[in-house]
Amino acid sequence: MVSEWDGREFLPLISFYENRLLNSPNDIIVDEKGRIFFSDPPYGLKDGKLNPVKFQPIAGVYCYDHGDLKLICDKYQYPNGVCITPDGKELYICSNKPFENFISVYDLETLQFKRVLAEENSDGIKCDPHGNIYLCNKAGIIILNSEGKRMGLIQFPTIPANCCFGGEGKRDLFVTARENIFLLKNFLR
Repeated sequence: MVSEWDGREFLPLISFYENRLLNSPNDIIVDEKGRIFFSDPPYGLKDGKLNPVKFQPIAGVYCYDHGDLKLICDKYQYPNGVCITPDGKELYICSNKPFENFISVYDLETLQFKRVLAEENSDGIKCDPHGNIYLCNKAGIIILNSEGKRMGLIQFPTIPANCCFGGEGKRDLFVTARENIFLLKNFLR
């Protein structure tokens, strides 16, 4: 369920797609047009398995556009991270499962698949203002350029799940990792 807050209580914004409950919405991002993109893997379901009678028969990534919900990606069994490029033209989608080792690129104008950016997997995924991509996985945070080439790796004592940029000028990198939150001050210059 994706909800909105009216000041008193949470009201479901999205709970169903084609008369079935969503599986377990995971990552989310909103574009400049106000469209909501979210992944819906089976992680929260019993035994992490799809239940097509009650829930969605597939795991997917959806676009909610001011009342209209559309399935845009069904290429993953376990879709996870979603990220919009700084220019607002593309959506990246990834999975953190080793057997789904690819990052998909979707055109935000047409909502159509464009290409595979890189053969990597990731839990959380973020872009910096320069278009570099940060993938959180068991290795740490893998940094790719906008063409999908590896530029670096940041290792952590625990497995990072997600990250974001914040602080003054959005130069600080914040990282969630199991029982920790890490801060890399002035990471971007």
